[in-house]
Amino acid sequence: MKKINSIRALLIALMLTFTFAIPALASVKTQAVPVEADQIQNAAVETEVIDNEIDTVSEETDDVIEETAEEVVETASEVEAEDPPIPCCSYCGSVDHSYDYCGQRSVDKGAVGRLVIPSVGINVAFYYVDKVYENVDLAQRVTDAWDSATFYKYNGTEVIADHSNQEFSALKYVSVGAEDYVDYGSYQQKYVCTKFGYGHNDDGQLQDENYNAIYYYDYNDGGITCYTCNGSSYNIILVCFQPVYD
Repeated sequence: MKKINSIRALLIALMLTFTFAIPALASVKTQAVPVEADQIQNAAVETEVIDNEIDTVSEETDDVIEETAEEVVETASEVEAEDPPIPCCSYCGSVDHSYDYCGQRSVDKGAVGRLVIPSVGINVAFYYVDKVYENVDLAQRVTDAWDSATFYKYNGTEVIADHSNQEFSALKYVSVGAEDYVDYGSYQQKYVCTKFGYGHNDDGQLQDENYNAIYYYDYNDGGITCYTCNGSSYNIILVCFQPVYD
């Protein structure tokens, strides 16, 4: 009898144990599932947000690159469309020359003016030397200086002299009919070449090809005679210009 009661008690205990254990397990399962689902859902949401941010940054970067490229193209087009700058003298405002070769600048520095022969590229300031045969050293210094030719008058003849290895290196290429001008600062005087010849410098006295001193006859009255050496100081080139009045 006691044995039967013991067995019955054991069975009852086992039944009670299973009765309480099953709800507990069910509760644990019920609590575990929502937690895992929430974590997965949150992770998915975060991933989606990050992806959206990456897409947004990528789109913004693409827009910036595209806008920059458009700006570069527009700028290049504007540069190509613009007219090239016109050289302008900062001193006198002329578009025909730069400040470095401005006649007014030359006059300010003491020059009489600036001789320009466009066809051969001559462009030189000239300075007056009074009584040139009495001031030979001064005339030599003026002629030796860069961008500086000697200008003098003798017996009514006006002469501009410079070295053949300086600004008058191209004087030998001037031809009859070539135009030039003298910029006196406040105005320009046009000239035309009327004579090209060879001559001699006989101890400072300029002579034509026939050894006649150009100062004593109508060699180039009313004009300007330019001269330079022709292989030696004795043999010279003489180029005559006459003024042109409109």
